[in-house]
Amino acid sequence: MKTLKIAALSLVMFSGFSLAESSPLNTVKAYMAAWNAHNAPLAAQYLADDAVYYDAAAG
Repeated sequence: MKTLKIAALSLVMFSGFSLAESSPLNTVKAYMAAWNAHNAPLAAQYLADDAVYYDAAAG
């Protein structure tokens, strides 16, 4: 699970967010909240348009 979180967090991007308004930690927390709520569309907004998500647990 730790590897999954690290992989997911490495894909986090800041498009649409001003660094003055949102710290990297707050962005990661918002992404993880969306992920834990099983809200894929909300979580996906934190990823690059061309991101490739690989779930090592699912293969």
